[in-house]
Amino acid sequence: MGGEALQATMTNNENSKKTALSSRKTVKQAISFLSEKRIPMTPDNYRIWYDYFKNDHEEIRKELDDLLNKKSAFTPAVMEGLYKRHYTRDLTTEARKKLATEIKATQAASKRAANLLANALKEIINSSQSTSGYGDKLQNYLTEIESAEKIEDIGDVLSLLVKDTAEATKTNDSIREKLLKSSQQLSQLGDELAEAKKEAHTDNLTQLGNRRHFDEKLIEHFERNSTGKACSLMMLDIDYFKKFNDTYGHLMGDRLLTTFGMELKQVLPKEAIPCRYGGEEFAVILHGSNLAACETEAEKIRKAIDKTAITVRGKAVSVTLSTGVTELISGDTAETAIGRADKALYHAKENGRNQVHTE
Repeated sequence: MGGEALQATMTNNENSKKTALSSRKTVKQAISFLSEKRIPMTPDNYRIWYDYFKNDHEEIRKELDDLLNKKSAFTPAVMEGLYKRHYTRDLTTEARKKLATEIKATQAASKRAANLLANALKEIINSSQSTSGYGDKLQNYLTEIESAEKIEDIGDVLSLLVKDTAEATKTNDSIREKLLKSSQQLSQLGDELAEAKKEAHTDNLTQLGNRRHFDEKLIEHFERNSTGKACSLMMLDIDYFKKFNDTYGHLMGDRLLTTFGMELKQVLPKEAIPCRYGGEEFAVILHGSNLAACETEAEKIRKAIDKTAITVRGKAVSVTLSTGVTELISGDTAETAIGRADKALYHAKENGRNQVHTE
């Protein structure tokens, strides 16, 4: 290796170290601020303040600086408004609707859960009061029994004790049933909320993850991958899809996309995260896979699609697939990784399509 090349390598390594240190510092600042201001540490809130301290989002920086100068409170409504204004502008209409549905479901579930908890606490308070009254009666009965001189007197006290005990037990059983019902309702709320979140992250046509799901999972990898575990990315594009659509119609185009989505699920390993990136383009995150392993998986998909034919008007129509593959490296961001995978995809198309290219 020549002197200039060696110097360039050393400079790149040094820059990567500085980037990693900078990212860790930014994470600490964001988490510390959220904790100090008692702002819920949701993914959306964390992303806003991470970008603020990283100074990568000029519009966010200006708006938050203005709010800080005015000593404004960062209420849930304020944070939600910030996220909508700065992070959902590029979403499709369908994605916006899904995001709104998820937010609405979350708010409704939180309100219902708060009501359930309030009612449960009331029951517990009532139970405590009932139990306290029962304890006073027991103490009185003990005094009466100790001072009783006739067996009849003891019998009367015992009768009252049995009666009051039965009533206290009945009350406690009723309270237990109400608390159990509240717990079951809370569990149901959790299921409903999980379903709403799943819908907001799912592409309606292919039932794969949508663009939002892909973006969040990729960002999540960069935020949590402290061990340096291998991870690769592939971008896939159905060759000449527009021509297929124009020739056979949008319904057949939808059928092709659905078929491709099913093939991805069947061929890819379970740990893979396949998503519809947009139009005829798909993306896959492969945790635990280096460049060579990801290239092998991409080739499996390409061959599977090459053997798959769509029947149109009684005629078998074959399609092919172009794929770009890259491995995430130190110093990468979501943008740089996607850019490299896109570049590899571009080369696959330029070199004749129906192939896998690595970058």
